[in-house]
Amino acid sequence: MVIILATILESKDDFQNTILSDNERRLIYKVRVMLLDLPDDVFRSLNTLIESQRGERTTDQILLNYLQLSIGYMNSIPLQSSYTLSTFPSAWETLVVLGAVVFALFAQSVFQAGESFSYSDNGLSLNLSDMSSRYGQLSNDLKNSWQQSVADMKRYENRSVGPAGITGGGISGNMRIRSYAPRMWTYR
Repeated sequence: MVIILATILESKDDFQNTILSDNERRLIYKVRVMLLDLPDDVFRSLNTLIESQRGERTTDQILLNYLQLSIGYMNSIPLQSSYTLSTFPSAWETLVVLGAVVFALFAQSVFQAGESFSYSDNGLSLNLSDMSSRYGQLSNDLKNSWQQSVADMKRYENRSVGPAGITGGGISGNMRIRSYAPRMWTYR
């Protein structure tokens, strides 16, 4: 009895009907590079199948969803914003890509949890180890540093937002409050 376990690779041509902007294609490529999810002729590994249809393991549409989840999370941090993949500030790009990688690793962890199993028959045993915990640990480690970076970035971005939510309305660095009693606030 021979058991063949394979990962089905997606072809680049499978999603021709999906219309992506140049910016989305660039971001998807960056996520793909971070995940080393490249075609066989660019990146070879032990997991690569030898077949006529060589492509990426993750579709563009799935990676686009991870990018949208990343920007959505970043928008939800106070002060909330409403950026999209085509309008976010250029300073956010690394964190948007890193967030997409976090979501991709989490999804892989969930997928691997369902794929692990053990089989034994007449002394022959097959045990596919639980890769879920490995992906989950990697996802959690990366998530913690990513969330801290997003919080720091938002804190830095919000430091010049005044009480009415207007940029530039706060106290600038060269002004000091002379007294902390509310009725005696004086700016120098």
